[in-house]
Amino acid sequence: MEPAFSPADTCFNALLDYFAWIPTLAIAILFAAWLGKYYDSIEYVIEPEKLIARRGVWWKIESSVPLTKVNNVKWKQGPLQRFLGLASLEFHTAAMGTPIPEICFSHLSAKDADRTRKEILARFGKTFAEEQEESVVKVLKELLDEAKTIRKLLQTKS
Repeated sequence: MEPAFSPADTCFNALLDYFAWIPTLAIAILFAAWLGKYYDSIEYVIEPEKLIARRGVWWKIESSVPLTKVNNVKWKQGPLQRFLGLASLEFHTAAMGTPIPEICFSHLSAKDADRTRKEILARFGKTFAEEQEESVVKVLKELLDEAKTIRKLLQTKS
């Protein structure tokens, strides 16, 4: 009676198992190293006039939006983020006309997201008020110039 498996088959199968796990383990180690570097590469910057989001290990991606163009700041927190105490901020503009945000500050701590949102809204309010003030001053100057022109025309005719 012959054995069901020969020792050569068993040795070959063991080697095959080891060689199948080596690439899988190498890929898992590389992915873990890349993931750490990726999260270290994420940077959110709030400048006086614009918002900037940078990320990337191999391919660097940078997005920026002027504060004057932001018309909605959306605070998002899913169930997992809520459990972990995280939140995301989405900044929308009317320029693109899509529901997708121009910039997203993802996975901030909920406290940092709330503080950042309040700061951006305060800056946005100041920027909006400044723009309105500038436009009112511009219109008033134009009206004054027009009134002076009318006065000169009336004085030359009388």
